[in-house]
Amino acid sequence: MAESQKYWNLHEAVILLEGLLDVQLNNSPRTEVINHVSHDLRTMAINQGNNIDDVFRNRSGITFQMKSMESAYLGYTVMKPASKLFAETVALYRNSPSEYERIRKEARAMIDGNNEKKFMDYLASQVSPSQFVELSSYYPEIEAFCLKLNVLKKPLFETTEFENIKRVQKAIEQNKIFRITHKKNYIKIVTACRYYYIYVREGLFENGESADAFSKSAQNNLSVTSGTSTASVAEQPAVESIETSTGSTSPETTSGTKSRTLEDLVREALNYGTTVSFLQGQISGGDRVKIKAILDGAEWAKFQFGRYFYVSNEASVDEAVDCAAVAPDDSKIPIERTDADKRLLQKYPIVYKRLFSSLLELKETNPQGVSISDLYTHINRIGRPAVIEEILDNVSWADTDGRNYIFSKEIVDHSIAIDVETETGGDTADMVSEHSEEETIQVNLNGANDLAYTKPLSFTYFDEEKVTSSWADLYVAFFATIHEDYPHIFSSGMSFSKNKGRVDLLEANDADAMISPKPVPGTSYMLETNLSTSDIVGKIRFILDLCSVDFDNLVIKYRKKDVNLRPKQSEPIQTQGCPADAVPAGAVTFEAFLVYLHKTLQMAERTAYNYATSIGVCETIAKEQGYADWHLYLKDANTALATIRQLKNDAVFIEKNRSRHNQLSAALAKFVQFICGGVAPNVTYSTSHEPAPVKTPYQNKPYEAVLENNFKKGFRLESPLEIRKFRRYYSALHNEELTDTDEIGKIKLVSKETPGPQHTETIKRLCIIYDGKAFLPTVMLSEELKESLLRYIDESFANGKTAIYYQAIYTEFAEEFLDYHIYDAEMLKAYLAHVADGRFYINRSNISKQVNVTLDPLSEIRSCLQGYGRPVEYEELFAALPHLPQDKVKFILASNGEFVNNGHGAYFHESAIALSEEELDNIADIIAYTIEEKEFMGGNELYDAIKSKYPYIIESYQAYSVYGFRDALKYKLGERFSFKGNIISRAGQELSMSDVFANYAKHHDSFTLTELQAMAAELATVIYFDSVYENCLRISREQFVSKSHAQFPIADTDAAIDLLCTEDYVSIQDVTNFGAFPYAGFPWNSYLLEHYVAEYSQKYMLLHSNYNGTECAGAIVKRSAGIQTFEELIVDLLANNDVELKKAPVLQFLSDHGYLARRRYGNIEALIIKANAQRNRKEPD
Repeated sequence: MAESQKYWNLHEAVILLEGLLDVQLNNSPRTEVINHVSHDLRTMAINQGNNIDDVFRNRSGITFQMKSMESAYLGYTVMKPASKLFAETVALYRNSPSEYERIRKEARAMIDGNNEKKFMDYLASQVSPSQFVELSSYYPEIEAFCLKLNVLKKPLFETTEFENIKRVQKAIEQNKIFRITHKKNYIKIVTACRYYYIYVREGLFENGESADAFSKSAQNNLSVTSGTSTASVAEQPAVESIETSTGSTSPETTSGTKSRTLEDLVREALNYGTTVSFLQGQISGGDRVKIKAILDGAEWAKFQFGRYFYVSNEASVDEAVDCAAVAPDDSKIPIERTDADKRLLQKYPIVYKRLFSSLLELKETNPQGVSISDLYTHINRIGRPAVIEEILDNVSWADTDGRNYIFSKEIVDHSIAIDVETETGGDTADMVSEHSEEETIQVNLNGANDLAYTKPLSFTYFDEEKVTSSWADLYVAFFATIHEDYPHIFSSGMSFSKNKGRVDLLEANDADAMISPKPVPGTSYMLETNLSTSDIVGKIRFILDLCSVDFDNLVIKYRKKDVNLRPKQSEPIQTQGCPADAVPAGAVTFEAFLVYLHKTLQMAERTAYNYATSIGVCETIAKEQGYADWHLYLKDANTALATIRQLKNDAVFIEKNRSRHNQLSAALAKFVQFICGGVAPNVTYSTSHEPAPVKTPYQNKPYEAVLENNFKKGFRLESPLEIRKFRRYYSALHNEELTDTDEIGKIKLVSKETPGPQHTETIKRLCIIYDGKAFLPTVMLSEELKESLLRYIDESFANGKTAIYYQAIYTEFAEEFLDYHIYDAEMLKAYLAHVADGRFYINRSNISKQVNVTLDPLSEIRSCLQGYGRPVEYEELFAALPHLPQDKVKFILASNGEFVNNGHGAYFHESAIALSEEELDNIADIIAYTIEEKEFMGGNELYDAIKSKYPYIIESYQAYSVYGFRDALKYKLGERFSFKGNIISRAGQELSMSDVFANYAKHHDSFTLTELQAMAAELATVIYFDSVYENCLRISREQFVSKSHAQFPIADTDAAIDLLCTEDYVSIQDVTNFGAFPYAGFPWNSYLLEHYVAEYSQKYMLLHSNYNGTECAGAIVKRSAGIQTFEELIVDLLANNDVELKKAPVLQFLSDHGYLARRRYGNIEALIIKANAQRNRKEPD
């Protein structure tokens, strides 16, 4: 019989206290710690032979008991009073540390049992004795590496939580540094790790199975076949043998394993495209010379771009490069095979490639196919479900049964074959071509352009061409591309103009401030696109300058539209309630309305202009409110009237109209009169605060049946192909034909059984319109989920909420929505506007019961944190404020000083640290005294001083980090002192960390590197060498002196450098002979030379990445060389030296030759691209 909740014992209490201390002292996430404690205590019970049930020491119970332990630890009741055992445990911890440690070790041993021995028994049952000796030697390396990375929190064999071991396996397989530093034994280390992964996954540590049982349980997991790729080596625990082309085999051949030739292994590993050195490291026992000989002689290998690539007879090298994620059986399938593939790969490069490899991978384990939600999870949610669906519904390598998707080797045609003659009735005389043979023109980025009536075709950035169809899309695609190379340059709030006008770039959660924001793929940014074509080109110029990219590296191509082309005039515009002959001829435009007001109604020019402009304001309101048809100009009268009727009940429009003294409604009245030729339908403008009355929804069962059966993922309104599909599906379902007698999206029914056309309502009336597609409401959500959604909103209002953000509702139902067709908060807004039946007001970013609701999320967050009175993690705060979007909560927390970041995703309100006026005065005295003594005080220094002088204060707030405590004081004492980062100074005399180091160097005649390092450690920062070098003179590795001691004869010193720098530049590292240098007051060395060139030389300058504490790195460059920046220097170096233009060899080259102190540089990939272009320009044709 399973054990129920037994009384706690001392060993269990110690483990619980250990968890609490981890939360209190290390700021570890409480939920994560509770999971660990629950797991450990349940394991302890199992190891002691107890049969436990699901309730025993589960997470809920540990959460409750930890409150009791917290009461014992803090000395007052938190939520549950301290038990006698827990109070005694805390007393033992504080008063008898050695006894406490003894019991803690006993408890840990009860949990861990003898897991290491048990695993070694398991390993011995799986491999040969020689393999056992080798594999078992790798576990200390795995453990040390993962402990260093904080992947492991405790020793490897004390870790039996499967999620933690999955992280270990991922770190070993994917960490590039580990792979490089262990390349000789990398495959074997991964194999060793995989054995422990399976051991934990199968739960073998929880019982005492025999070796035979072990072997049986792991048999299927550890098999090795001859068709397995080295790319999936983590799934090959058995060590493979290698049979060379001469037939000799390695002595490590494992019985039962089919031996493979070296050529087999090289061919498999080559799917990824790589170098000989990398392949040698991947293939245990592989000989470099033999590998290269195989590659050079094989038809399936080709050398290009400094790497070998696998190519088939059908696939090009470029295709092979893009097929890096395919399995051996499918290695010949290119990642793009059709125009749709190419378009989607350009539009969503990261999501596209991840979906390709994921769908291919899941093909074996899920032959019946996988759903959108499965793929969404499998690719780690890097793309919205709507994007995933768009890709899979159009690419050549994905097939579907309507719900699940499966990888297809054959090209899948997602279109329906159309008989053009049948569909067009054989008559194309009335069709007017949209495009003529216009000339392709290139944008002049160095001068003026006439971009009126133009359409972009593509842009090419460093030889990478991307096709685009609108200027706004081109702008977004260009920014996404350049952001990949220069992410460090861009930040939220930037303006891409010299006069720093309106903001062009914001985080997605702040995009409400923009007029027409568009998301930047692969980032969290939104880009303002409410720009003219000339403005877009101007901002592209600005961005190129900002990133120091030559205009020559960007080519934008476009065409001029033929402004004389007009579609043939169709029937006169029909308006409901308006006589047909009363409608004004021509288009409904701003100019036409202006002429009507001024000429026909005899309005003054200024008044007419204000009225016409007001219509544009109404369009903006409709667009911001998410109307499907928000245009009033350039639309037919029926659509305009429908939009106007919708506006009259819109809460935002009502409020703006009132604030403008009914100017908008007056302008709309004249506009309605204009489009109806003076006969105005009855359109009134509400000033009521009541929601719109409930309307009877329009129904058309035949149409609904077609949409529900065949267009679950939406009907593309602007797609002629969709119209043709709809006709075919309708005919097949209802045995009658449809005739398209109206514009796209307004199909009208012609029944063969009726004498004339019977006009029905449009698809738009049946559906919810979002992002250019029409969705049937019953398909978007089930009736049950719809009711659950509306019930949640009603309950939120009943509980006192005045409004709820769409994003918050979407987050609450995100998991449920995965199986339906609501993909984001904006789509949810469109759905609610349709189905809420007038019960709510649909505002721009939230839904409310009353009009003009003013939300104050800042006050709500303040009240919530004040109620907690302690640091609260994000997840706990989100749960307490579910009606607020999580991004908005994070933004408010980060941008208001009263909310203090305690680290590890936890915040508290400054009032939680409740210090009396006397205590604040005492702390202020400490700061003032220290500032008087040395002009500033460090935050860590202040914390230590308070802890020393007033220990009870720190003891009362042990849950608060040093930085959290400091920033709370910043809020409380901000008027008395200046706080900047970790530096506190006099009020009005703000000092940065850079200022502190500058002042130190300026006011000391002599000091050492050791003293600088001590000061940096005290301030918990790095040394600001730039500030130090500006205010002193470095005369050796260790010693710095005042600049007043400098005695440089500049002309003679520059002449000495001339002897060593015979080209445009020379590495500092290469200057080792100082015999020709004149006396300078100190012995010459690399550090003195570095400082001289940087600060004193007239002919030379120092170009480097930064000053370094223990090394001199960089170049001495002639001022006449025309090289102004360190990045220009690197490009010149790489273009003019025989180094492979790949990241690793480039960094090695720069480090070996003394240009970089370390093998890393943030922007190196972009510089390699520039160097390659420069090198190619120099090569003869």
